[in-house]
Amino acid sequence: MASGPRDAGAAAGAAWMLLAAAMYTVTGATVRQLAEAYSVFEVGFFRSIVAVAILLPLALRPARRAEEGPRDRWRGLRTRRLPLHLLRTALAYVGIMCWFFAVSRIPLAEYYALQFLTPLFTLAGAVLLLGERAGLRHWFAALVGLAGAWVVLRPGLVPVGPGALAALGAALFFAATNCTVRVLTRTDSARVIVTWGNLLLIPMSLIPALPVWVTPSWLDLGWLCSVGVTGTAAQFAITRAVGAADARIVQPFDFARLPFAAALGWIVFGEGLDPWTWAGALMIFAAGLYVLRLERR
Repeated sequence: MASGPRDAGAAAGAAWMLLAAAMYTVTGATVRQLAEAYSVFEVGFFRSIVAVAILLPLALRPARRAEEGPRDRWRGLRTRRLPLHLLRTALAYVGIMCWFFAVSRIPLAEYYALQFLTPLFTLAGAVLLLGERAGLRHWFAALVGLAGAWVVLRPGLVPVGPGALAALGAALFFAATNCTVRVLTRTDSARVIVTWGNLLLIPMSLIPALPVWVTPSWLDLGWLCSVGVTGTAAQFAITRAVGAADARIVQPFDFARLPFAAALGWIVFGEGLDPWTWAGALMIFAAGLYVLRLERR
């Protein structure tokens, strides 16, 4: 039986999501390797520079239609909500710094397991801050996700260090970023939001990087730039994934971050495979996927 357009879209969406999971994992592993010689603030600055170099030409691309004038290429910068863009960028920057710090301190698989909390934190923020509604099933899923986080961290049985707290902070700040994006999308396009977010990240990331600056070698410069390349590629792949197929179809493939991270952690850093991390990650991811299905209904 021949496959139809829907099957082709689902396959493409799954492939893009797998690519995004791989790129995010490679980004984390590269940051961990660089953290031995460079501050996470400096790594974050290079990530911002490379992201702008890639995304700004796309945001300001020439007009495609004849009726569009030269000024239309600047529509990627037009906004009346610059303060909210600034808040969104600040939240994202803190989340990125928590991410980079966490992967330099804890196993990669543990970090990416805890990042599955982001959709659940986003749900809580949307209800508490934006006035959105959530039923009992939403909150039950959130409790299951928090129980999964407890399984991963096992507080009281295993010491919870700064790296684990930073991983939780990353999930929390990324969720807060998602909430501000929800508000921004009421008036601004995704193109405007992405453009301003990356532009504002440059000065925001440069200021804390200057006091701890270490001039990189040419080899390390390539690795520093690769953080921006793989991180931007992951964002692009996620955009293509949800554009190719319904989020309910492609979202389960995001769980590939965990085996990718476990494999990289074992091969590159000699990290062991913790069954508690896998069990907790599965609980968190299942809860987040259930919330996604409820929202799609």
